[in-house]
Amino acid sequence: MTASGAKPRQVSHERRIIERPRLIKLLDETSARTILLVAPAGYGKTTLARQWAKTLQSFVWLTLTPRHRDVAWLAADIAEAMDDGRHGPASRAIAEHLKAVRNPQRAARHLGLAIVEQLCDARVQWLIVDDYHELVGAPESDELIETIHQRIDSRVLIAARVSPEWATSRRVVYGELAILEREELAMTGEEVTEVLGASSHLNRLATQASGWPALVALAATVPSARVPTSVLPESVHQYLADELYHRAPENLRDALMTLALLGDLSHASVAALFGSNAVDVVAQHSGSILDRAHSNSIP
Repeated sequence: MTASGAKPRQVSHERRIIERPRLIKLLDETSARTILLVAPAGYGKTTLARQWAKTLQSFVWLTLTPRHRDVAWLAADIAEAMDDGRHGPASRAIAEHLKAVRNPQRAARHLGLAIVEQLCDARVQWLIVDDYHELVGAPESDELIETIHQRIDSRVLIAARVSPEWATSRRVVYGELAILEREELAMTGEEVTEVLGASSHLNRLATQASGWPALVALAATVPSARVPTSVLPESVHQYLADELYHRAPENLRDALMTLALLGDLSHASVAALFGSNAVDVVAQHSGSILDRAHSNSIP
């Protein structure tokens, strides 16, 4: 998270991934002030945003969680992201604004304008918001982001499983907003071949996947699986995930269940959970099955 263009903390942990230059090119050529990446889990939205962020000079990155349904948390964390995780000028300014309002939930627009001022002062070029679907059903937090989107001089990239309510067709028609959806984010035949190679069986499976990156990546880890051709992609994904899980050593299965419940797979969170065993868990996690399984499937 940074306004200086240095690598944000969320971007720092690398996995082996398949580069998708056609999508980077598509983002580069998009002139709309706000870009939405909208697709179900497993379409590589976060991966694409991370790859593209490396090409930008100045950006702020924030990954949303359920706590950001609270406007005060959301405003404070955007400011902290601007300060690169430190209690810098943006954090101090937003803290003062939060002290000045009795009910932050009712001051979403006011706080949004305060954040816009800080972003402008820092000359941030891009605000990148990941997992925006966490704000579904939280109109106050949604209003804060919409205020930033409306008033900011910078540009905005948002990744979500569903479109925000303010992402209207009118804004698309007038060129204010560009939306890349499942059709654009699905893997092409060439990208599938890069992951799976020339195996006819795997490529038949990829056809069933309809370009869903998560399923293509899973297929690469279970080359001997035989799935009926009539099975839908969601069922194939579950089948392959079960295959991977049951092929893993018993100790790794336990760790995988814990990691699945953890949700946040940052180095700090894994270290806090597994302690001195964290390195071994991550090594097994990456080397045994999930390194390739996650190659193009970061949701």
